Parts: sequence; structure tokens; C-alpha cells
Amino acid sequence: MNRTRYLLLFLVFLLALGAFFPFFSVYAHHQDVHSSIYQYVRYIQEERYTEAENLLNQHSREFVEYAAGRTENMDMVEDVLERNLQTVATPSEEKSQKYSHAMSLLLVYDALRKGDEPLWLTWKKEIQKELDILANRENPPAKEDINRLAIRWNIVEPALKLVGEEEAYFETSAAIHYLLASADSPSWKEQLITASGKLQQIEIGEEETLKKNLTLIFMVAAVGGFIIITLSYVAWKKYKGERESRENKSENS
Repeated sequence: MNRTRYLLLFLVFLLALGAFFPFFSVYAHHQDVHSSIYQYVRYIQEERYTEAENLLNQHSREFVEYAAGRTENMDMVEDVLERNLQTVATPSEEKSQKYSHAMSLLLVYDALRKGDEPLWLTWKKEIQKELDILANRENPPAKEDINRLAIRWNIVEPALKLVGEEEAYFETSAAIHYLLASADSPSWKEQLITASGKLQQIEIGEEETLKKNLTLIFMVAAVGGFIIITLSYVAWKKYKGERESRENKSENS
């Protein structure tokens, strides 16, 4: 009876291990992409462009495969990647431009990763804060303010396109681009307020987070329930065998 019990427990262990092996495989792949993207950005910051170019070329296919399993908007992802490949390979390209493209790629990866504390959300909040500050001033935004806003928006926009609902993203993008093109118009304050309000619409997809949590809960409950059922069955079989043994002894006596 003990042998049967141990065999069933071993089978349950194998089933549980099989359920978690795909998770470990995906996690390992995720870590490879994670380290590559952050190393690439570090090389750009340190102006080690040759190393950055080699690293991105070596891992670009891996990044595309990673993205393909997480979004249907592959055209945008590949466009950001291609801009990085071209920019980092061009010696005459400005350092600030290389850094902007690298950060845009990092935020795209961050949006694909769908972590609990997304980096893109921090950038979005900073832009929104800046819009609110500019809207509360008495004078229209200076040229430096608009240039800084344009740089930040260009960096974070691809990530927002990934995470936001289509309508919310396009409305926000239209409002921001209109503001950048006509910030010196008489309606500059209204434009700033409108852009800030549209940007507020883009938030973390709580539905996606809920689905992920429910999947994990279901998997744990399923494995745990199977273990409980198996142990209960083994205990019942043992009890039945002992009862039959006692009955046989009673009849024989």
C-alpha cells in the first residue's frame, strides 16, 4: 500500500513539475532579452557604440521573437528596433538621438514585459506633470519647453501605443502633436489641458493583470486539488483494505 501511495505522489510531482517547466523556460528567455536590452542602453549611455551595435545585431532576432508572443503590433516594434539599428550604426548621428532611440526601445520592451511597476508609466506621469505645470503658467510655453516635451513624447509614444486602447492612444497622440505644432497659438492653455486629459486615459490594463493573476491562482488550485484528491483516494483505499481485513478476521474467528 505504501508503494502505491509513493507512486501516486511521484506522479503528482511530475505533473506539477510539467506545469511549471514552461514557466521556467519562458522566464529564462525573458531574462536573456532583459539583460540584452539593458546592456544595450548602458553601452549607448557610455558612448560605446560599436559594442552597442554588435550586441543589438546579435540579439535583434531574439527580441523580435520575444515581442511576437506578446503583441500583434509587430510593425511598430520592428520599426523601433530598425531605427536603433540604423542610428547606432551611423557615426554622424547625434548622441542625443542615439540615446532617445535606445530609451524608446527600452520602454517598448518594458511595455511588452507587462510588469507590476512599468517604467513607461513613470515616463507618462512625468510628461503629464510637465503638461500641468505649463498649463498653470501665465505665459505660453517657451521653445525649450516644447523641444523637451517633444523629445520625451517621441521616446515614450511607441510604448503607449502598445499598452493603450487604440482610440485612447490616437486621441492622445493627435492632441500632443497638435500642441507641439501650435504651442504659441492663443489657445495654448486649452491645448495643454486637453493633451493632459487625453494622456490620463492611458493607464495600466487592469484586465490583463487580473487575467494573469487568475491564471496563476487556477494553476496552483488545480495542482493542489489534484494532490488532495490523490491523497484522499489513497487514504480511502487504505481504510477500505483495513476494514476488509478486520471483517475477514471476524468471519474466520
